[in-house]
Amino acid sequence: MWAGLITVMLICGFGCAALGELVPQIVPVAKYIGAAYVLYLAYKTLIRKTGSGTADASRPLTCGNGLLLQFLNVKILMLGVTFYSGYILPYGFHPGRIVAFALVMALCAGTGNLIWATLGSLLFPLYKKYAQAINTVMALLLVWCAWKIVKT
Repeated sequence: MWAGLITVMLICGFGCAALGELVPQIVPVAKYIGAAYVLYLAYKTLIRKTGSGTADASRPLTCGNGLLLQFLNVKILMLGVTFYSGYILPYGFHPGRIVAFALVMALCAGTGNLIWATLGSLLFPLYKKYAQAINTVMALLLVWCAWKIVKT
C-alpha cells in the first residue's frame, strides 16, 4: 500500500508539474476542481448511512492488490493533484519538493490508514451510536479543507 501511495504521489507531482509547464493556466483550475471534489466528499460524508460493521476477511489483500488499489482510488489521485496544484507547484517546480511531499504524503496516508482500520474496529459501536453527529463534523472539516485549498 505504501509503495503504491508513493508511486501515485510521484506520478501526480511530476504529472502536475509537467502539465503546469505545458499549460500554466491549468494549475489554478486543478485547484478548484480538487476543492470541488473535496466538497463532493463532504456531501457524501454528510449523507452516509452506517453499515453493519462486518467485513469479508476471507481473502486478504496481497501486496500487488494493495499497490493496484492505490491507482484505482480516485480519492488518492485527487489528493495528489489537489495538494500539488494548491500547495507545492504555485511556489515553483522543484523535484526535491515533489519527492519529499510524496514521501510525507505516503507516510501520513499509510499511517492514517492503519490508525483508521485499528480504531475503526474498536470504536465502531460508539460511532454507530453517534454516526450523524460524527459525519456532520467530518463533513464540516472537509468543507473547511476545500475553503483552504481555494483560499491559497
